[in-house]
Amino acid sequence: CYTGLLTGRETEQILQDTALGILSVFGSWREYGAAYLFGALYWSYPDSSKAEASEYFIDLFHLIQGFLAEGGEWSRNPWIEGLTDPEE
Repeated sequence: CYTGLLTGRETEQILQDTALGILSVFGSWREYGAAYLFGALYWSYPDSSKAEASEYFIDLFHLIQGFLAEGGEWSRNPWIEGLTDPEE
């Protein structure tokens, strides 16, 4: 949107569709974080050594712990149960 490649409405629609997809699969930031963590490990491992993948996993684990901790980004922004269409 800021580069002019998408309109504001197109950007809002992409974000809305993404959020609805996430909400249909995950029920909390903890679930989302665990899936992200294991997905990142899965996709990074074939292209890196075991040690590099382990270090990456540990770094992501600590990052996600920080998001979930009191005062962390995900604790300050509670998980939502659903979305409404902004056009309605």
